Amino acid sequence: MRVDRHELATNDSTAGRLFPKYLVWTVLLWTLSSTSAAAAWLPIAANEEASFYFNPDTIRYQVDLTSVWVIADRVKKGPDGERSVRMRYEVDCETVEYQVTYEALHAEPMAQGANLGTEHPNDWRTVTPGTAAELIVKKVCAR
Repeated sequence: MRVDRHELATNDSTAGRLFPKYLVWTVLLWTLSSTSAAAAWLPIAANEEASFYFNPDTIRYQVDLTSVWVIADRVKKGPDGERSVRMRYEVDCETVEYQVTYEALHAEPMAQGANLGTEHPNDWRTVTPGTAAELIVKKVCAR
C-alpha cells in the first residue's frame, strides 16, 4: 500500500496508524543523538573558577605529541564575557609539558552559544602539580 504525505493528513485510518510510529522513531533518534553528543564530554577537574571536561574521543596519539579537546566551564563570566572556553591541548608526555594551540570563547556553558573570539596561544608550559592541567596531562598520557 502506497501512502504519500497528503494521505497522512487526510485519511484518518492511515494517519492514526502511521503518524505515531514516525513520531516515536523521530523523537527516539533525536534523543539518542543529542544524548551521545552530550555524553562525550567527561568531567576531569574543578576549582573555584571553573569545571573542566575532556572528550576521550578526541585524544590523538602522534609520534611525539598527544592532543585532546577540553572545555573549561567558568563559574562567572570571564573578562571577554565568556562562560566557557573550548581548547585544544597538545601534550608532550616525555617532558610533561603542554601547550594550548586553540581557544574558542563561548557565551554559554559547554562551548554553546555565540563564539566570542578565538586565540592561538602556542606557548609550552610545565605542568604545575595540583592543577587541572596536571589531571588532563595524566589522563592523556596514561595509555
